[in-house]
Amino acid sequence: MGKILKKRFFVVFVIYFLVINAQSVFSQETDNREGLDDYIRQGWSHVEAGDLNKATASFQKGVELEPDNIKALEGLAWCYLYTDRLKKAEELYARYKQFLISGLKLTQNMKDEKIIG
Repeated sequence: MGKILKKRFFVVFVIYFLVINAQSVFSQETDNREGLDDYIRQGWSHVEAGDLNKATASFQKGVELEPDNIKALEGLAWCYLYTDRLKKAEELYARYKQFLISGLKLTQNMKDEKIIG
């Protein structure tokens, strides 16, 4: 009887531990996502106001939160392009292009596998 209770306690403990950690991870992802969207919005607002230095800083913060975010990369590359940092702009547009190509390949593979129509 003692072994069964220990096993049940262990299983309940593991499930509890996984649920608590999952909540923490999802909460962090939501916070990062909201912060990322804010940085991107701020970046484009600064662009519209003509302050490309502040725009660059906002987009850089977005890229720091999510290095592969296409919207943040696009904004940052745009700022680099219009502040004559052409080498950096070119590097970011190359990354941006790779994400687009990967997305197109994934879509084609999903069509080929009849996962999507």
